[in-house]
Amino acid sequence: MKDQRDLLLDPTPLPPPWGRVEVAEGETTEWKLPYLTVWLRRSAGRLILAKAHRSPYLPEAPEPTPPPDRAWHTFVLEEREQSLLFSPMLPDLPVVIKPTSPLHLGPHLHTRLYAMLPLQVQVSAIGDRRRPLVILDQVRWGRTWFGDFFDGEPCLWRYAELTALPPATPGAHKALFPIEVHNLAGEELVIDKLCHRMDQLALFCTDQAIWADTTVVHYHGDPGHVSVSHQGKAPGEVPHALKVVRPRLEPNKGLVTRTFASIKHFNIFMR
Repeated sequence: MKDQRDLLLDPTPLPPPWGRVEVAEGETTEWKLPYLTVWLRRSAGRLILAKAHRSPYLPEAPEPTPPPDRAWHTFVLEEREQSLLFSPMLPDLPVVIKPTSPLHLGPHLHTRLYAMLPLQVQVSAIGDRRRPLVILDQVRWGRTWFGDFFDGEPCLWRYAELTALPPATPGAHKALFPIEVHNLAGEELVIDKLCHRMDQLALFCTDQAIWADTTVVHYHGDPGHVSVSHQGKAPGEVPHALKVVRPRLEPNKGLVTRTFASIKHFNIFMR
């Protein structure tokens, strides 16, 4: 069961296609992201919804079509709920980022990296108040266990580049995650997998992109105990970006957690 709390602060600054959607009685409305298509019908005070995914690895795949009726989901609406709101959300589980190639960070060096991950979609009904209905995955996430059998946790996982510069045109369907890594140890840090926790991150937006606040990681030599903090403000690259989604948990400045798994330290099971 996904955490469906309403964490949205103000939908006004959200770039398209996020925002309010009107669904006329008896008509079918389509809402799209690059990897997700949602169909909406309104009938007799009910919202009927279906979705289909499109693989990011098959750009030439045909456009998805509405599924059979048995695959649609029905939500009872309150009388005054006349429109819907589509807003971005972060996953409620940590995401293990698997870079395309291991990153080597020498002793006493630091670097700033950027990961780009697909956002989840929260659909809310709008009436006298905003009422969350459902959270939709934009992609089919991999699921894994990060850590050992006694001190691990369930996570999502995703292949993603860890780049030295943010992409020029990220698109509004993904969030940019700045990650600062400080290697304070006297040995090289090899980043083969990075467990990025989402529950203390907020989302900020410009007119073209959505960013998370910066995660700062201090590595002292033990990949199982890494100091992690979150800045809680718009990243320096977009200092005037507006905060649109609050974190699930208040940022903990002194969080010590398992963050890295490298070839020589840990095994990780993915499926």
